[in-house]
Amino acid sequence: MDGSNFEIFQIELPDELKPKPTVVVQGVVSNSKTQAPIGAVVLIEDINSGELISVNKSNSSSGEYLVVLPAGRNYSVSASSKGFFFYSQSFEIPADTSYQEIINDIALEPIEKGTKVVLNNIFFESGRAELKPISYVELNKAVDLLKDNNTMVIEIGGHTDDVGSDALNLSLSQKRADAVRQYMILAGIEENRVRSKGYGETQPIADNSTAEGKAKNRRTEFEIVEF
Repeated sequence: MDGSNFEIFQIELPDELKPKPTVVVQGVVSNSKTQAPIGAVVLIEDINSGELISVNKSNSSSGEYLVVLPAGRNYSVSASSKGFFFYSQSFEIPADTSYQEIINDIALEPIEKGTKVVLNNIFFESGRAELKPISYVELNKAVDLLKDNNTMVIEIGGHTDDVGSDALNLSLSQKRADAVRQYMILAGIEENRVRSKGYGETQPIADNSTAEGKAKNRRTEFEIVEF
């Protein structure tokens, strides 16, 4: 056959057959204290429905992991390993997202007295202490951690940005910490193992002069006080 006689045709694929744009998240999972690589379980979940989408593992020698997130969903990407506190982060991938790669290194905190971590995927209604349903994936991981370590006693710390009065922020942070504590108790954790304290705006971890800084300061912390 004479190759010069080939004709090229262009056809339009129906939407359901077109490949979805994706976001690739990759990085290294390591021990926050020693920087040694960790072979961790990396879960991909739909943060809205709680659906488990995939189970992955980071390389035990290098700690490297790579996950692919198709566009059009909101995800929780979490990493966990025995003896360490889990880490999770949310990724909102709109349907019209173009292909991109995100570097997201993860440092896991060892489980020991004094360990304090931010629960990244805890969300409240604005100005209120009502937990949003998208918080349940994260809360259930914290509950499972407590059930797996039945001598652990924790404090849930509530924190706000500096918008509003000191008194209002202190009250709101206490109510939010109480809401998280109550969720854990209803999930089967003994009352004497979960304490709650609101700190208001007194312990910022970022600059309150920027929107990004304010968002970081509005947080829920999990601290191991006995173990």
